[in-house]
Amino acid sequence: MNAGSIKNSKGEKLVEARLAEMIFSKKLKPGSKLIERDLAAILGVSRIPVREAIGRLIARGILLQDEKNRSVRVRNYTDDEIVNLYELREALETTAARLACERATKQDLAAMAEATDTMESEIGNYRSVIWGRADYKFHETMVAASKNDRIIHSFHLLISECEFVFDFNQKFKSEQLPTEEWVRKHMREVVNGHREILLLISNGEATAVEAVIRSHMRSSADREIHSTKRDRDLVG
Repeated sequence: MNAGSIKNSKGEKLVEARLAEMIFSKKLKPGSKLIERDLAAILGVSRIPVREAIGRLIARGILLQDEKNRSVRVRNYTDDEIVNLYELREALETTAARLACERATKQDLAAMAEATDTMESEIGNYRSVIWGRADYKFHETMVAASKNDRIIHSFHLLISECEFVFDFNQKFKSEQLPTEEWVRKHMREVVNGHREILLLISNGEATAVEAVIRSHMRSSADREIHSTKRDRDLVG
């Protein structure tokens, strides 16, 4: 890759990040159609990086493209959409965990344990970047331990969308923060859940680990929906 292509790649990623910010800050309303020419003018760039960024956001599922007229609109992340994301993630991760019970290596288990230890060290540090990376590493390693390329590929596509939806959206939520007691309790529960998942995979207990992950995902979906509803109430 030459210097010019590296520069173009960075520029396209910046445009993508700017578009995502406009979506989750509601500058681009849910359901609204996107006009490439208008976005290029707003962002002060040519239409090429805008076109590339739109394509990537379509691939992530954040933008929707009409199959007939090729128009693009902003997806409306309703409560049902959030549930759909978690239902798909539940299906992928429970299947991956079941396979990991048979296929996980010592290295896989060690990496999951290390990620969990890192998360434990961050308990009480709300919105910790280190926590977030370790949490992602735990789930990524568990899915990789399935040794199923289809599941791994689907997981990465889904997580890419989830990161945009939940992480970007978090930046534009209200400043009302949970109590320190709630934060520590919640983070401790997540760590304990990860240790339980790790133990069950280590012991090859497929049915039990599926049940734990299913409960984990449904609690996460409920919490995200509650947070979104609270923010809507505060806004209006």
